Amino acid sequence: MKFKYAKVISVVLFVLVSLFIPLGLYANWFKVTIGDQERFVETFSPLAANPQIQDSVRDATYVFIDSVDIQGALEENLPEVLMPASKLLAAGAKITLINLADRLIYSDQFANAWQAMAAATQKQLLMVLTGDTTGFLKAEEEGLYITLDPIKNKLIERVSETPALGFVAFKLKDVELPKIEVLNSQQLKFVQLVWTINTHLSVYIWPIIIIMLIFAVYAYGNYFRAATIAGFSIVVGSLLSLLSIELIKLRLQAGLSDGFYGKVIGEIFTQMTLFLRNSSFVVLAIGIAVVIISLVWQFIYNRKLRLNEEAI
Repeated sequence: MKFKYAKVISVVLFVLVSLFIPLGLYANWFKVTIGDQERFVETFSPLAANPQIQDSVRDATYVFIDSVDIQGALEENLPEVLMPASKLLAAGAKITLINLADRLIYSDQFANAWQAMAAATQKQLLMVLTGDTTGFLKAEEEGLYITLDPIKNKLIERVSETPALGFVAFKLKDVELPKIEVLNSQQLKFVQLVWTINTHLSVYIWPIIIIMLIFAVYAYGNYFRAATIAGFSIVVGSLLSLLSIELIKLRLQAGLSDGFYGKVIGEIFTQMTLFLRNSSFVVLAIGIAVVIISLVWQFIYNRKLRLNEEAI
């Protein structure tokens, strides 16, 4: 390369490659994990058998059951002669509800319900990313929240099917469940930005990265050294992606780590970003391989030069 500042331009391109790689990895992740419902459900399905998830859902269900005025519901339906026994009957009904919830959570039905909810979540997430906030995923000024209405509705459905507990169903409907913060406002804006970029650039971003790498190596002049720098830029890009995943996870769990929602969100986030992590490690391996190959190639080339010079 003969033009002025070719090496400077080459270095700038290497830096841009390091910054574009995380963007490309996130774009692939969105396309494969978020955009494809089948893959999304497949990603989330293993969580249904996760003991920590099951135990956390159980704990939340117990809190939900404790907040229901079972005795009040009984007193509205019991004949006058049984009123003195309302407290005892309410305790029995609560134990029955807890047993019903346990049988639901630690059964194949929970796995089926979890898959159905994962499919609904994927659909709702796409709605939020395109500006539709009419589902149980709510995008508000403070961020993105999940309402637990689907879980509540499933429990109400099971209770309604149990004759001895039918009187409690209308009380369950009156209970307001807390919202789970999934993303704060800044994180939601970042996710929406990446989704927009993914929508418009996902097909082109990796060809752009490859073209920048080729041009940067060509412009640098010293192909051996340029190839090594290219490998390091790929390594840096993949490490930036992995670092961003950990930072987002820590931000998500801030203030929630000691409670039910913190544990659940941590498990869900880990499973959700599994493809992104694996892709980042693959790119990291490629970058390390490029560095090693370029260094070995340069060593062999220099050795041949020395042998030729000694022969002369």
